[in-house]
Amino acid sequence: MKCKPIHQLLITCRYILLSMVMFCGQGSPLFAHENPNSKKRLDEIFVDLNLNRSTLEETLLAIEEQTAFRFVYNEKTLKNIKK
Repeated sequence: MKCKPIHQLLITCRYILLSMVMFCGQGSPLFAHENPNSKKRLDEIFVDLNLNRSTLEETLLAIEEQTAFRFVYNEKTLKNIKK
């Protein structure tokens, strides 16, 4: 007899939690910031690079400076790559 109210409470909590997750998920696109490159196609974005014997990390940083692109990488892995 004691299990029935607790079971009903757990089911109600599950539905409330599911409703909250769905509600919060609907609002997340509203907080997305606008990327300047999002309106351009990839072939419309130009980068001017003049890098002689530079590392891959230096190249990625130069691209980040000229565009709104951001790269995520492991620094240890990049150190083993030759120029």
